[in-house]
Amino acid sequence: MDSKQYLDALLKLPQLTGATVSRDGKWAAWTWMNTAPTFEVYVAPTDGSQPPILMTNTDQNAMFAGFTRDNRSILVTQDKDGTRNCSLSSAMHSTTLITLFS
Repeated sequence: MDSKQYLDALLKLPQLTGATVSRDGKWAAWTWMNTAPTFEVYVAPTDGSQPPILMTNTDQNAMFAGFTRDNRSILVTQDKDGTRNCSLSSAMHSTTLITLFS
């Protein structure tokens, strides 16, 4: 394997970014890159009682932006054809996204 192939292989390894624990300490959320064709957002309970839950499944990159004050939802930003959109998603009950602004 030459150095270019080695670098390409390293850049394709899965990466976590923006990992954050909710204020109540019950949930962790992050953006997982290189596990799908696009960046996706996951959440998981911090007690390890469930595997990570995929919160986004889109053809555009999605990034975790933060928890809401009540720790029941997350904010997700998404690049839709070069424009930034922000959505609210229930981290504990549903993966339905509601566009807040675009």
